[in-house]
Amino acid sequence: MNHILDGKIALITGGSSGIGREIARLFVAHGARVHIIGRNVNRLEETRAGTDSPSAVDIHSLDLASGPDLDAFIASFRQSRDRLDILVNNAGVFGFAPLAEVTPEEYDRMMDVNLRAVLRLTQGVLPLLRAAGAGAIVNIASTLAYMPVPRCGVYAMSKAGLVMLTRSLAMEHAAEGIRCNVISPGVVDTPVFETLMPPHQAAAHLAAMARQHPLQRVGHVSDIARAALFLASEDAAWITGVNLPVDGGISLT
Repeated sequence: MNHILDGKIALITGGSSGIGREIARLFVAHGARVHIIGRNVNRLEETRAGTDSPSAVDIHSLDLASGPDLDAFIASFRQSRDRLDILVNNAGVFGFAPLAEVTPEEYDRMMDVNLRAVLRLTQGVLPLLRAAGAGAIVNIASTLAYMPVPRCGVYAMSKAGLVMLTRSLAMEHAAEGIRCNVISPGVVDTPVFETLMPPHQAAAHLAAMARQHPLQRVGHVSDIARAALFLASEDAAWITGVNLPVDGGISLT
């Protein structure tokens, strides 16, 4: 295997399952040292154990919705590191509700994790990315950022904001050699669906959604992880400010 991330240091949020877990696994397989953030220590340990080199993975238990906890993490991380090559903002929370019924608590939770924490963490590690000389930021948004779906309005708002945050960061930090790109997945088979509905309903929902994608399947976590690997690597050295749909063609419909 061509280890295209040899010697790189990466920080990945939402690393305890799904897309974040697969990104961590793939980055380690390509030679990176990886720090993963998540709320559940046991699941973070499972991610670490599932990589080719568990000793190359450091875990950090953290709720990104907590401003004080995030600030404390940033301070500790900056004190213990002299550089960071790659930041992947993958963590996100999802909820179903008509906009007319969204509570302030639901709104705050989605915005806090999906958008505010991304900005705050990015601000916090920018000195480390600058120190790397050619840092890469990869954000994970959603096709819902530009394809509205009923009952997903606040989530869509947060992801639309993330797309523009990405483009703004790309513009502001290009001269420093820091690239920032965003991936917009279509429907991906991850454990999140079983947190929203019983397993049999989740399976039926995914089967129905597969038929709505022109490529006639939902995404696998590996589809998104491979795109993240490309954007984080030197293969994408002249790419910044891009919103890359990895969506089985659903944005064509």
